[in-house]
Amino acid sequence: MPILALHGFTGCGSDFAPFAELFAASRSERVHPATDPGSKLHPASTPGIKPVATNIVSGFTTARPEFVKGRSDSARDSTQPESLTDWHCPDLPGHGPDPLLYCSPSATLQFVHKAATAADIQQAKTPRILLAYSMGARAGLLHAVNYPDSWDALILISGNPGIEDATARAERVKADEALAQSLERMGVAGFLDFWQETPLVRSQQTIPSAWRKTMLKNRQHHTVEGLAASLRQFGQGSCPNLWPQIGQLAMPVCLISGAKDTKYTEIATRMLERLPHAKSRHAIIEAASHMPHLEQAEATVQVVNDFGRAIVPNRRVSD
Repeated sequence: MPILALHGFTGCGSDFAPFAELFAASRSERVHPATDPGSKLHPASTPGIKPVATNIVSGFTTARPEFVKGRSDSARDSTQPESLTDWHCPDLPGHGPDPLLYCSPSATLQFVHKAATAADIQQAKTPRILLAYSMGARAGLLHAVNYPDSWDALILISGNPGIEDATARAERVKADEALAQSLERMGVAGFLDFWQETPLVRSQQTIPSAWRKTMLKNRQHHTVEGLAASLRQFGQGSCPNLWPQIGQLAMPVCLISGAKDTKYTEIATRMLERLPHAKSRHAIIEAASHMPHLEQAEATVQVVNDFGRAIVPNRRVSD
């Protein structure tokens, strides 16, 4: 089962490593990092987690989409069942030590599409799943409405389809520009300290300390130019309003929000009302805020597993 996972603003593909390892352990799989030539690997090992079988998890990398791919079917051990999970976790435009500086909605759409059309995703016999968080959910939703046949299911964590009011969007553009200028004055380290204290992000302090330490360390590799480009080109004010297109998503969608994140819980509640598939759902994670998949990882893993079992009958049949 291939999963393309998209991180949030200031995040990294490696942010998903702890969640992927818990997910793997819950399914009796083992996590391995990607081994693509030329890619730069983040360690996928998570303290305290002992996966119990064998699996390939691809792409805890700072690489661009051409390196974000799992082993091909011919390279996979023939003893491994087709149901094992391949994770593809790229750093989005504007992120990483060598970032792509073209972060506009159209550039981000094509970035995601290049990752999504990797052969091992599109040729999989099990459901192709897009799992995306916050800014990544914005990018993932943009891809899903433009390329709906690429996915059998979506999992959107703390996602927002866009700002509906044009005046509010214009104000958000100004706010994102002010943030970009602050970033340029503070530098990456200073800005990350500031960002971690904003109301939406402060709840990440409840993430298990070993996970959070690794996450924050990896974020120090970002660049001022990259993060500023992301704010200016792919901030919420610069992205299209996708609310009118939500009702066109024919695949099942699992929306996840934290109970303490009232804004995004309300957004997910509204989204669910517009989603047509009967198996779409909204899960609210207790004792979590904006980053439930790390703040309350075990509960979120259970939600994802329950959703996965529900959509198994929708898996594609190979040609």
